Amino acid sequence: MGKVIKISDAATLAIHAMKVMSVNGIGTQSVMQMAEKLKVSEAHLAKVLQRLTRAKLVKSVRGPGGGFKLGRGAEKVTLSDIYETIEGPLEIVGCLLGEPVCPESTCELSVKLIEAQEAIKKYLSETTLATHKGQAV
Repeated sequence: MGKVIKISDAATLAIHAMKVMSVNGIGTQSVMQMAEKLKVSEAHLAKVLQRLTRAKLVKSVRGPGGGFKLGRGAEKVTLSDIYETIEGPLEIVGCLLGEPVCPESTCELSVKLIEAQEAIKKYLSETTLATHKGQAV
């Protein structure tokens, strides 16, 4: 079966957590602070932040006043960078059955599905954390 673009809870959480850090600027945010703002589990957020840290999208700061901050400027981090860190490469799928049941160019559902996925992929790759400064993603 074909897999349509899926935005998991973890990917959504990663995007929102990084947006919180970008609004905060150069300071750090603790897991507890971010979990409280986002109304999510600290444990789940901590796991997501570990993955973002391994990908160098965020930096972990130890000690008093420690927490997490962006690994590079908000204008240099695309939503695609974040999504692909959590979900892997974003692939465009034509047939939901994953089979050449009908020529994709003649199947209205496949055509619309590809258009929608391409629009989402374009949005994620062109939108940075700084694109909508101070606004939710």
